[in-house]
Amino acid sequence: MTTNSTIDIPGLTIAYKAWGAPDKPVLLALHGWLDNANSFDDIAPSLTDTFYVVAIDLPGHGASSFIAKGHYYQIVDSLFMLVTLIRALKIEKAHLLGHSLGACLSSLLAGIAPQYVASVALIEGLGPFASPEHTSCQQLSRFIELLPNIRQSSSKTYTTFTEAVNARMQNGELSYKLARTLALRGVSQIEGGFQWHHDRRLLVETPLRMTEPQILSCLKAIKVPSCLIVADKGLIADNAQFEARLNAVSHLQVNEMQGHHHVHMQHPDGVSDILRRFYAAL
Repeated sequence: MTTNSTIDIPGLTIAYKAWGAPDKPVLLALHGWLDNANSFDDIAPSLTDTFYVVAIDLPGHGASSFIAKGHYYQIVDSLFMLVTLIRALKIEKAHLLGHSLGACLSSLLAGIAPQYVASVALIEGLGPFASPEHTSCQQLSRFIELLPNIRQSSSKTYTTFTEAVNARMQNGELSYKLARTLALRGVSQIEGGFQWHHDRRLLVETPLRMTEPQILSCLKAIKVPSCLIVADKGLIADNAQFEARLNAVSHLQVNEMQGHHHVHMQHPDGVSDILRRFYAAL
């Protein structure tokens, strides 16, 4: 059985879906960039023997509220939001499950706030994108130049729901069925058609990225049981930058499988099997 609910934290309303019994340990699932909680629909039920699975919509996504006007999405703010959310949900220690952006946040949080994390399972993500220290001034200057366009941009309107779904089929990676799964929670009907209702500010790069040494310092601090699933046609496989990150996390279990970046949606049974084995050994 799936339940839908919301919880208010300072400045935000966070929407979430939940599976299983609330008296079990909480598995907090965090989706990827421009996705939503529906991305876990096919794997969450398989984990309810062990967990109460709570899949949230990150701020600006799905049914969650947007951040305040005049503010912009940054990794550090998302981390602070997650700590606030864990406290609000009265979770003693959360088992984190993240995909892509959600994996980035989960891996950083496991390093910087281990008192809130029991384990971390990552799908196609280990830390955020990095930029060299010497580009900091350039990054901030570019962001300032983008500000007028950010404020004036608006979501594209599609004539039909099907057209909106087709727009989400990224270079053929997502099938119509999987794109529709995301659209059911991410598309709204408005006067004149349909729109993806994520916050347009999510489409802009963060004002200032972390450097690789900063990211590695967080990953080296991860001491909880950790698992990473890598898709052979995803974003991590054969990425030389990730070798140092993989080595930074002690006792990281790395599992490779066939698939693309959204491997947990494309091959939920295979991903679920890996996760169940990982959790059984805790």
